Amino acid sequence: MRAWCIGLLLLLTLPTQAEQSMVVGPWRVYYSAFPSTFLSADIAKQYQLTRSRYAGLINVAIHSEEGESLALSVMGEARNLTGTVRQLAFREIREGSAIYYLAELPYRNEDTYRIQLTLRGMGQTQQMAFQQTFYVEQ
Repeated sequence: MRAWCIGLLLLLTLPTQAEQSMVVGPWRVYYSAFPSTFLSADIAKQYQLTRSRYAGLINVAIHSEEGESLALSVMGEARNLTGTVRQLAFREIREGSAIYYLAELPYRNEDTYRIQLTLRGMGQTQQMAFQQTFYVEQ
C-alpha cells in the first residue's frame, strides 16, 4: 500500500501540477513536472532525490493500450527560453507492478523549459515534448 501511495504522489502531485498524458505511438505516456519540495523529506531521502527550492522533478510513466506499465528506455533534454540545454538522466523506479522514470532538473524562478523525450522499446523509437514553467517557492 505504501508503494502505491508513493507512486500516486509522484504521478499526481498537487492539483495545480496534475499529471498529463498523451498518446505516443502505441503507448499512453503520463508525465508531470513539479518542484522537488512537493515531496516529503523522507520520500526524497528514500529515492536519493535533491529536495530544494531550485530543483524540479520530471516524472514519466508509460502504459500499453491495455493499461499495463511498460519498461522502456527514457532519455531527454530540457531547454529553457535562453537556450540553455540540460540533459535529463532518468532513473527507473519499480514499485510492485508500477514502473516510472524520474529525472531531476535545476531551475531558477520562472524558468520555462521545453522538455523533449525520446522513448525506445519494443522495436520502436518515439518522441514527445511538453513545456513547464517552474517557480521558486518564497
